Amino acid sequence: MDAKKKKIIIGVVAALVVVGIVVTCILVFGKGSDKKDDKKPVETTATEVTEKPTEKPTEKPTQKPTEKKESFDDIIGQGYEKIGFAKLYNNIAKYKGSKILTAFQVKDLGDSSVYGTLEKDNKVLSFYQFVFGKKDEIKDAKRGEYIAIYGIVNPKGASAGTIQVDECHIAAFGKEAKEFFDTIKDEEIQEPTKKPTEKPTEKPTDKPTEAPKPTEAPEPTEAPKPTETPEPTEAPEPTEAPTETPQDVVLYDANGLKITYLGFEDDEDMAMIYKLKVENTSGKNYFIGTQDSTVNGGMPMDLVTFIVTESGQETENPSMFILRDDMIEAGIESISEVKFKYYIFEFEDLDHPIISDEITILSSLNDNH
Repeated sequence: MDAKKKKIIIGVVAALVVVGIVVTCILVFGKGSDKKDDKKPVETTATEVTEKPTEKPTEKPTQKPTEKKESFDDIIGQGYEKIGFAKLYNNIAKYKGSKILTAFQVKDLGDSSVYGTLEKDNKVLSFYQFVFGKKDEIKDAKRGEYIAIYGIVNPKGASAGTIQVDECHIAAFGKEAKEFFDTIKDEEIQEPTKKPTEKPTEKPTDKPTEAPKPTEAPEPTEAPKPTETPEPTEAPEPTEAPTETPQDVVLYDANGLKITYLGFEDDEDMAMIYKLKVENTSGKNYFIGTQDSTVNGGMPMDLVTFIVTESGQETENPSMFILRDDMIEAGIESISEVKFKYYIFEFEDLDHPIISDEITILSSLNDNH
């Protein structure tokens, strides 16, 4: 091999070495740049991971409240006893201060109360007032609709024909409440007719023991009392009696209904009671309530009224009252005047009531109009 060929071969080899070095550098630096690019998607995925947990907790709290809705079994599990109106009425002394769960058909609504009645043979035996701390809980309640409620029976029990249940909450409305109502196995209503039968049995047993008294005959010695005649000087008492004895005053007479006011009774523990007589010759069955009630010259106050009257019936019950607690809350010791309107509707048509003109009752029967 001559010298020229050797030089050519050496030049080619040197060129190849240079090309190899250049290619190697390109590959090395190229991979480095690729690695940097690879880091970027890692960062984006990391941000995504941090965002996901922030979305999950926002979804969970919105779902939890709906899942926490209490069922009837949950309420009973908290110590509330399922009970009907008659059982509560029959055993009110036992259930004072007890936690109860019940269902009924709404007869009337107050500002923060719902009312029901216990009736037998067209007579209202007891009123039930369910008192709520949160007024919004009863904003969807409607007269004539079934409702389920749980609360605590007032320790006073029954007074003035009223059973009050405090700290109440809604368990169900409408169909669900009606289905629950149908499951309540209620007792037969036990009217307090036994007491008068017991009293005569006690009296004869006492009388024989008191028989010696006639032998003492001290009473004839006191006969001079009629001769003293101081009582006629106290004649003003009969003048006050008309304020306490019934005096017929017609409050409403139309549409086959006649509502007569018979007087008032002031139960200082529970309520101011207004007694009525209702005569129904309309040929229809009615429920009668009151609205727009005010006392003592315009102060708004609930006049609780439950009158259930069927065609051809005459009912005589203390059907209207103002609760003593409402009076105390308003700072009123006595009521000298109450104004209101009757609303009257058929059982079959609860959406179209008849509204009366304004009616006024004063505390003195002689001044009623």
